[in-house]
Amino acid sequence: MWRHGDWITLTSHGSVIVHGRSDSTLNRNGVRLGSADIHDAVERLPEITEALVIGAEEPDGGYWMPLFVVLAAGVTLDDTLREKIKEAIRTGASPRHVPDEII
Repeated sequence: MWRHGDWITLTSHGSVIVHGRSDSTLNRNGVRLGSADIHDAVERLPEITEALVIGAEEPDGGYWMPLFVVLAAGVTLDDTLREKIKEAIRTGASPRHVPDEII
């Protein structure tokens, strides 16, 4: 089995047509990473039920990368949880892809 982040079609001839990425590619300081890698690291935390990260190129050449999270029932997004999320991304995905803001 081979797993990757591309959408493909298996043809009747046994060949493969690669259509492109199935998730967004975040390019932070020249380091590229699929958004699914961030989602996977964050959604393993019991406090998080869903996550969405985006990379927005700004007109001045900057790059803003917020992470939006849906919390489990009864959980509050405080500084302790923000640090836990950042550490999960650092160790489970990439230290360069820690979000600028967690919302």
